[in-house]
Amino acid sequence: MNAAADYAAAAAQLTRTLPAYVAYTDRTEGGFGPFHGGQSSKVVVHVPDGRVISGHPATVHFGTGNWREAELLTNPPFRPACYAPTDAQAATFDGKPAERIALRPRCRTGEDDADFTVLYVDPNSRAPLAVVGTDDDKDVQARVEERFIAVDGYTVPAGLHVKVKGEGWMGWLDVTANVELSDYRFSATPL
Repeated sequence: MNAAADYAAAAAQLTRTLPAYVAYTDRTEGGFGPFHGGQSSKVVVHVPDGRVISGHPATVHFGTGNWREAELLTNPPFRPACYAPTDAQAATFDGKPAERIALRPRCRTGEDDADFTVLYVDPNSRAPLAVVGTDDDKDVQARVEERFIAVDGYTVPAGLHVKVKGEGWMGWLDVTANVELSDYRFSATPL
């Protein structure tokens, strides 16, 4: 295992140029506050500018203090260029063999930003499976997991799972949110 080479192979799959238009189903479940659960939407995105043509992507808060519509395909929480691999080890993910690549952030923009710490890849193809980040302080523990799937030769987000649990005076805080993306379609012309 070579952390740098394997990370580069996974990053290349995550950053492959997509066709001009991508359609998918965005299903959101969970929580309150920054997460609006129980919604499902057919989303069409114009990839070159990230513009949502139709549908309503999930609304999620990603630790930056700013609310934004989180179109996960063109504005993902995990950006490979913002991380450097530090180590690679054999592991399992979802009960299957995987390679665990430890990550160090390179683009941190604020002290409240959560960082991803581990990327799981298929040990043979180096296809990205998931990236995981945790942020634990004395009042709040958070875990973010972004999963990936290969569809028609493109590696795209399959979901975003967020768990935030408060402790002490924040003990009332207990939020779980899931955003699932499925039914992808790709086209060079409007869908």
